[in-house]
Amino acid sequence: MAKQFTAEQVCDQILSYDGSDDEAVREQIIDDFDDEENKSFSIISDNSDPEYEPDNTGEISSEDDSDYDGEAANQSEPAQVPTDETENYTSKNGLVWLSADPPSSRTRGCNICHTKAGPCGKAKLILTENDALSCFLDDDILHKVIQNTNQYARMYMVSKGRDPNTWKRVDETEMKAVIGVLYLLGVYRSQHESLRSLWSSGHSGRPIFKAAFSINRFEQIVSFMRFDDRNTRQVRKINDKFAPFRSLWNAFNENCRKNYNVGPYVTIDEQLIPFRGRCSFRQYMPKKPDKYSMKLFLMCDVATAYTFNGLPYTGREGDQRCTGLEESVVKKLVEPILNSGVNVTTDNWFTSAKLTADLVCKHITLLGTMHKNKPEIPPEFHACKRRPVGSSLFGFCQKQAMVSYVPKRNKAVVLLSSMHDKKEIDEVSGKPVMILDYNKTKGPVGHVDQLCHTYSVQRRTKRWPLPYFYNCLNLAAINAQVVFVAKFPDWEAASPHRRRIFLENLGLQLLRPWMQERAQVPRLPRASQSALKRCGFMKQNPTEEEQQTGARKRRRCHICPSSLDRKTVDRCCECGHPCCNDHKRVTFICDYCSH
Repeated sequence: MAKQFTAEQVCDQILSYDGSDDEAVREQIIDDFDDEENKSFSIISDNSDPEYEPDNTGEISSEDDSDYDGEAANQSEPAQVPTDETENYTSKNGLVWLSADPPSSRTRGCNICHTKAGPCGKAKLILTENDALSCFLDDDILHKVIQNTNQYARMYMVSKGRDPNTWKRVDETEMKAVIGVLYLLGVYRSQHESLRSLWSSGHSGRPIFKAAFSINRFEQIVSFMRFDDRNTRQVRKINDKFAPFRSLWNAFNENCRKNYNVGPYVTIDEQLIPFRGRCSFRQYMPKKPDKYSMKLFLMCDVATAYTFNGLPYTGREGDQRCTGLEESVVKKLVEPILNSGVNVTTDNWFTSAKLTADLVCKHITLLGTMHKNKPEIPPEFHACKRRPVGSSLFGFCQKQAMVSYVPKRNKAVVLLSSMHDKKEIDEVSGKPVMILDYNKTKGPVGHVDQLCHTYSVQRRTKRWPLPYFYNCLNLAAINAQVVFVAKFPDWEAASPHRRRIFLENLGLQLLRPWMQERAQVPRLPRASQSALKRCGFMKQNPTEEEQQTGARKRRRCHICPSSLDRKTVDRCCECGHPCCNDHKRVTFICDYCSH
């Protein structure tokens, strides 16, 4: 077995030699240090570095002495830049981050995704845009809105001393038409335009709106729209600030989760719903485009921007300050995908070493940036003027990897990941692979927010549950397009306005049954009749059997004003409508058909 000496022992033996004539001692020392000929021992450092290679000459050069003295002089300096290959780093909370790569092994279980992305359940059977939307706004949600809207309308009539029977009840066809009008308002980007202007007969109006509703009826339905039972609301609001919209939000969230399987990457971030009315959990952020808004946490699929889960922020409950909110938000949002091997990308408000370790135990990996005040970050990973631009420091601890990258002088970006376990740097950009993966997966929630603002259905209101309902309509339309395109990938593939075409088709499909029903109303205003004709909806002519059975009955002339109440038994041979002697020809053709 070869003898081993430390560097300190070597120096002691050299310095202890006093030049005596003891030839045996001198030869023994020379033989011991003649490493080139005997190879009988090796010099190792005090750090016991296995990668250390001894000098073949067995001598310490003057250059080595000068380097050693310089390092000793620099030990007193506070800002020492460590060498990434030899140093370990200790954070403020006591975590030790190893600079060396962990031992390579097979792929970890938390990095294996067990789900297949794509539509599932009812979403696999869709045929039209309306079918795709019904996966998220199903009959249960519509019936809940219709029931509570009619209930509140009747209560309002009673409170004003009116007969509640004067309220015309809203049915499913009419409620779908209201939603269709809202989608078309978003398509035409008219969310900030006056409804009176849109319903006018002038150049600023659009016939589709006048053909669907009268302006008074549409405003009345929207103003009476409610989403919960008003009689039990005060009891529920004691423990839940979100009670006026909680049941509908839970139903919508459940539909989003059961109709789609997310891919291997998801993102968690916040969405801001603009609102300036009164609300106990309204936020004020002066640096945001929507300074007054309500916060909503979303989890979206990276590949398709599909909204899979959401959680509203309602502020603190009671007088206790909310602590650990960021960890609880992430854990609640990822509950449907536990043990799936999916990677979650977050920003610096959510990311922490404790959260990452908890998710790894549930077979979910996390990748995200870290704020500089987090105690898990070692001091060496912070910004330092001595660190060169483009350099990276890596640390590994308990199945977690941390990297500190210097994009420019005196600035450092720190990321934490449980998905990566190696020092990987891209050869083209020179950036760590962790940063490149983060840049690829960080944007879906922002993309969803951009889509919501581009064709938003939101209208100005003073009641905070209504903006949440508008936002549900926006998210439902985005999810409906995702499942529809997954089912029909070649649909409008070459068009740059794919989303606009989808929303327009969706709005018209929701309106068509109601407009066909409205076109058959006998005493419809002429402006509405004209708008219906321009939109392609005509009143159906009575059949021959109806004409024969109805020829013996006296009907009011459809041309004369109703105040005259002129009735006749004669019918127009073209349209079958009754016409009096003043408006009929010899051949019994009314004035409209004669033209």
